[in-house]
Amino acid sequence: MRRLSPLLFLLASLASCADEAPRPYGRPGGGGGGGGGGGRSDAMPSQPDAQDGARISGRLCLVDDMREPLACDASTALADITIVVLGSGASTTTASDGSFSLPSPGGTDAILKIAEGADGFRDVLSPIKLVDDAALNLELPAIPDLTWQSLLNDVGLIEPDASASIATYLVKDGLPLADAEITPPVGTVSAPVYDGPNDPNDWSSGGLTGTRGACIMVGVPSVESSVSFEVSGSALLSASGVPVLPGFLSFIAISVN
Repeated sequence: MRRLSPLLFLLASLASCADEAPRPYGRPGGGGGGGGGGGRSDAMPSQPDAQDGARISGRLCLVDDMREPLACDASTALADITIVVLGSGASTTTASDGSFSLPSPGGTDAILKIAEGADGFRDVLSPIKLVDDAALNLELPAIPDLTWQSLLNDVGLIEPDASASIATYLVKDGLPLADAEITPPVGTVSAPVYDGPNDPNDWSSGGLTGTRGACIMVGVPSVESSVSFEVSGSALLSASGVPVLPGFLSFIAISVN
């Protein structure tokens, strides 16, 4: 298999037997979050100041169903959540509606740490694509601890200390991809769980993606800054360059053609 550079934020086309890289499970509104092309997640910009005044802006979605984390309504419970650009260290806190804006480090991609250490929220890692050094009108997930822990309890999963977790969402032709199987990164301690058709905590192991195309992996090794995993179904592919950090939940989306 050939190894391709990670493509962040924009959905990447995946051919049969091709290695590919992910984007985050987030979406742009209008403005600088869209466009074509892709960037390398292993070429993180490190300059501490904004590039020509460019910004990263958007809002957080309060997640109550991990199967559809961006199916969220406006919320006034998202104030003072910290968002940090990994590498540059630029940071801000959200307004009451979850909106935020902070300096962009420039370049083609960045990784955001969302809600690190926030009371009542899960630490989230989300890579984003920068277009003209900016990313505007983003929508990104904010996950209450109660929502996340309730899911883990119901499906019998435990997150080992210093491990990472990954929420992956597969898409084909703009729609969630069902009937796909994910082989987790080497060293992952638990079997992946897949979305079910019923309530928000309806996830099961030993199956395939359901109608939301969703898979959650916990106990993922986080010794390295990124990991790879395989997806099988209508195509065999390897998703590489998935960013991980100890104690964080990474949100990734992959488009399969």
